Amino acid sequence: MGLVENKTDSKRSTLFTDFPEAEGAPEATPEEIQQEAEKWVQRCQYSAPAAASLWIGWIIASQLLRDQLPAGWFMASFDDSSVTGW
Repeated sequence: MGLVENKTDSKRSTLFTDFPEAEGAPEATPEEIQQEAEKWVQRCQYSAPAAASLWIGWIIASQLLRDQLPAGWFMASFDDSSVTGW
């Protein structure tokens, strides 16, 4: 599923042609496909930095608040450095 090129009908859109819901639906024009692609690229450009910021913020917060977090949140205890070598 996903992006599939339909070799038998060159007029059909190459996007999402293998979904049963798309059969019988009106054909998308190249302009509509371009607008849809631009919309998703723009959404990714906004969401990727936001997700990265949240992830980095979580890492920093968990390192700074290490003593206040429950021990169950950590995969290894602080005393396991002799086992791992770190």
